[in-house]
Amino acid sequence: MAGQEHNYAESELLYNALMEPSLRAAIDRIPVPHDQARVLDAGCGPGGVFPIWAARLGSTGTITGVDGSEAHLAAAQHLVERHGLQDVVRLQVADLTQDLPLPPNAFDAVWIADVIYPSDFADPVVLTQRLGTVLKPGGTLAIFYGNWLRPLFLPGYARLEHLICATKEFAYADTRAWEGALHPEMAAAWMRAAGLHDVHVDVLPSRHEQPLPAQVRAYLGQHALPNYYGQPLLSHGHRVGLTEADRQLWQQLTDPTAATYILDQPDYYCIASALLVTGRKP
Repeated sequence: MAGQEHNYAESELLYNALMEPSLRAAIDRIPVPHDQARVLDAGCGPGGVFPIWAARLGSTGTITGVDGSEAHLAAAQHLVERHGLQDVVRLQVADLTQDLPLPPNAFDAVWIADVIYPSDFADPVVLTQRLGTVLKPGGTLAIFYGNWLRPLFLPGYARLEHLICATKEFAYADTRAWEGALHPEMAAAWMRAAGLHDVHVDVLPSRHEQPLPAQVRAYLGQHALPNYYGQPLLSHGHRVGLTEADRQLWQQLTDPTAATYILDQPDYYCIASALLVTGRKP
């Protein structure tokens, strides 16, 4: 948002590789016209879903990507050029905490993925209403979440993974008004409060197995295991009863130099489930 220069483009694009099956399934579910569809990607980040949207919309559709981070928009511009999407994608700086610098009733669909969190938006209903104003009557708002849902990254170690996921929730609660009406699990309620109709909730899994795609392995090894799991384990493990034996097991599973490194196991697989909530503007 304005004054907050979020810049995690590299890890975001790797995360998009992990979630690509869910992202494709989600975008396929969003109704758009066959010709000249207009889509807004609100909080587009480095533009990881632009190629998926472009394939869905065809040669006559257009995507407007807005983000408050100029670093992310610069990365998005490189992606647009790399994929030859200059005629399809338009990029614009926009602070989603303010009224959007876009005309009302302009888009057939608004897509917002892994953006609406209490640390950035005090009232998610207000942002949902703001996004609804730029939708055409009958258009669809789609809220997608993938990176906080309860994944399966440690197959065979469900007890340890359950405890780690609990540490993540404690870590979130320390920095966000996380529970109740503000939690991402309540996105359907935000839509109804914002006046949207035909609200639906879907859970869309992404599954990968050996040999892992290079970008998925990179995301798991460089970001998900050491940061998404490892950091809250170290800071909040005592709050969920993690023992010294649990910590040693974690070290064995996540040490890339060890024979026990979980990403090197021949039967390794991972599953990450995404939440897609859609609603229609009357």
